[in-house]
Amino acid sequence: MTEDPKPVRYTASRQRRRLARALALVLLQFVAVSYLTAAASLLFWSHAPELIGWHPRVVLTGSMMPVIEPGDVAVIGPAVPGPVSLPRGRIILVRDPLLRSGFYLHRVLRYDDQGHVITKGDANRTPDSAPVVAQQILGQLRLLVPIVGRPVVWLQDGDYVPLAASALATWAALAVISGGVGPGGFGATGLGSLAGVRPRAERRAGGREGRFSRVRRARSADLVGSSGSDEVDDGRRGVAVRLGLPAAITKARIRATAR
Repeated sequence: MTEDPKPVRYTASRQRRRLARALALVLLQFVAVSYLTAAASLLFWSHAPELIGWHPRVVLTGSMMPVIEPGDVAVIGPAVPGPVSLPRGRIILVRDPLLRSGFYLHRVLRYDDQGHVITKGDANRTPDSAPVVAQQILGQLRLLVPIVGRPVVWLQDGDYVPLAASALATWAALAVISGGVGPGGFGATGLGSLAGVRPRAERRAGGREGRFSRVRRARSADLVGSSGSDEVDDGRRGVAVRLGLPAAITKARIRATAR
């Protein structure tokens, strides 16, 4: 006498839906990792040059578009004023106390008769009205890191909607990374449980428990088929012992123990 197979818990369609949710979660984690990796890389390159004396500046206006856009980080290195060291076409950082930021980043257009620099923004139609003297030049553009300074621009302009959206996206990416993969494996916490994916340790434990349960049921079925009961009575002790073993082996072990 054998026991009927255990019914299947989930239908094939439900398993396919769970698989689709798990694949969607993997894709979401890939997007989160890519976003955080890109953000970390941009932050690194905007600050790492400080080790060699270069300084980052967030671009706040669009006077150098399309080459440089608001929110880009311009990494400025030292510059020696002069037609040879700063030829036409170089982008320089100029101090201007009349501006809100106190600085602007424009391209060298030419030198006048007094040796002063005439600058112009790429997006402007005309050159800057005031020539730039050597004392105003703070450096030249060495490296441009895009996008990473956008939150500074949004904050300064009072544009809080994209600022909040950026903060929320960063928080969500961190939550996906920290919650989707835990000590127990994929799905240990966070979105993994929402996708119906059990942790690896839980799946292993469930698999072992299921195998052991099937073995116990099979042994119990064999015992019922051979002796009609899964209880073995020891007359000397008057104890009923439930064992999932064939009756003959059980009785032999009990006799040996009693002796």
